[in-house]
Amino acid sequence: MHESIVGRPVHHLLEILGKYLRRSRYLDLAGTMSQLQSQTGNSSQRFYSRDIGASPYGAPIAMLDAVAPSHGVVANALDYFHNLAIFKATVTFGTLIVAIMSSVTSLSFVWHRIMNLAGLYLQSTVTIEADDTIHTHVMTWLAGHIITNNLQAKTPRASQHDCEEQKKIMEYVRSYKGEKFHLIEWQKFLQPSYEPYRGDHTFEFNGKKFWINRSREDTSSTDLATRQINPEPIKEFLQEAKRIYLDRECSKTMIFRPKDSHWTPRWVCVSTRPSRPMSTIILDESQKGDLLADINQFLHPTSPRWYANRGIPYRRGYLLHGPPGTGKSSLTFALGGNFGLPIYCLSLVDPSLTEERLMAYFGELPHRCIMLLEDIDTVEMSQKRQAEEDDSSNKRDSRPKTAIPLTALLNAIDGVASHEGRILIMTTNHPEKLDPALKRSGRVDVTVEFKLASKQQTFNLFMNMYANKYDIEGSKTTVTEEDLIAAAEAFSEKLPDCRFSPAEIQGFLMVRRDDYKRALRDVEKWKDSVFAKRKLEGRH
Repeated sequence: MHESIVGRPVHHLLEILGKYLRRSRYLDLAGTMSQLQSQTGNSSQRFYSRDIGASPYGAPIAMLDAVAPSHGVVANALDYFHNLAIFKATVTFGTLIVAIMSSVTSLSFVWHRIMNLAGLYLQSTVTIEADDTIHTHVMTWLAGHIITNNLQAKTPRASQHDCEEQKKIMEYVRSYKGEKFHLIEWQKFLQPSYEPYRGDHTFEFNGKKFWINRSREDTSSTDLATRQINPEPIKEFLQEAKRIYLDRECSKTMIFRPKDSHWTPRWVCVSTRPSRPMSTIILDESQKGDLLADINQFLHPTSPRWYANRGIPYRRGYLLHGPPGTGKSSLTFALGGNFGLPIYCLSLVDPSLTEERLMAYFGELPHRCIMLLEDIDTVEMSQKRQAEEDDSSNKRDSRPKTAIPLTALLNAIDGVASHEGRILIMTTNHPEKLDPALKRSGRVDVTVEFKLASKQQTFNLFMNMYANKYDIEGSKTTVTEEDLIAAAEAFSEKLPDCRFSPAEIQGFLMVRRDDYKRALRDVEKWKDSVFAKRKLEGRH
């Protein structure tokens, strides 16, 4: 550094030191200090460097060292002023860096604003909530098509009816060596399912590029975007994803149950099961045919207008009644599979169910579905309203009770604000216990009675259990049709007419499903044991 930066302070310092020496006994040194002071006054063109021995301050420092051993303070002062110049240069450089960073930040902010405006006016975006069925359609499509290195692996749900899982099951059956099933050996054939993890991903559909952003929160939403003003490409993609998903699920029946939400009650799909063939339902064929024709007519696309033109609410109600185990619930699931309708199950004995939630659940039903209320006779409100007000209510049996009054259920079924387009199915073991208001026409349009198994129904149960058309590869129930018919006739003759429920007969056959001859041998012994048990219980 130039001496002009530090010369003046040193000159001032030596001047003060000289005045002090004149007043002291070091008078000879005062003259020397005056000379040094004059030297520092003309040193503006010299350089200060501690690395060079010819420093202009070497003599003053040596003099100070002779006079005062603490001369290091002066040396440190000189270093300080030297570093002051470096500090100024550092500040200048730092200011430049800060200015550059500020400029970059400003440009980045402007760029993002421009891109946001461009995205607002030059791209289309569709947001899908995580609990919407469309979200399942999209994730299923992406799991099979998107190529990304950011995946989320999931253990497949306990859905033994998935097509891919069924393929793995058949591989296991073909390689199965022993008689004993081993879960771990079977699970070796099952692979995890994959889907894009949360974050940003890209994919192509019909030659167009799409962006997908999955929110990182658990209660997330998914954004679909494309660089087009028209959102039609996204709509086409969503429709294709829905079509592929439903093609895969068309042979299944979806079961929904209510989920208690803090804000709004809603339905969630809790399971899917293979659609049950109507031929497996043990019911009089004429009854079955009439029921199918009635529902098909109600679901016809022209029916809503027909109902509206005549001022009739577009709703249909069915009451299925009969002894336990006669197939009431089974018929409901078979109807759902036959017509491709989802089934919404609601328990009226749920202690958390209130009038408001009941109305909300009915209001959230889709346009075409089956609403199932099982065993409605077990609910306290199924008693007549006069009996509900009777003081003798403590004499009733210990059936589950609900806080839902009968009037609330009636309003949900066909009140002014009730939902249209749905099919209501109620099941009961004791129709005589139901309030007449619940069974009146308009709320219950068709009544189907289930009885104990006739000989024809027993014959059909045996045929369904051992028929080859229901077998899978590796089954041991292979039998000729002639032998099977003869065995079914013999089996039905050994059981009396209308004394056993279809569920009881099916339970007996299930234990012997691999050996129909064993079923023929054991049926009479089983019949006698059931009658003996009923006699002990006081039943006939």
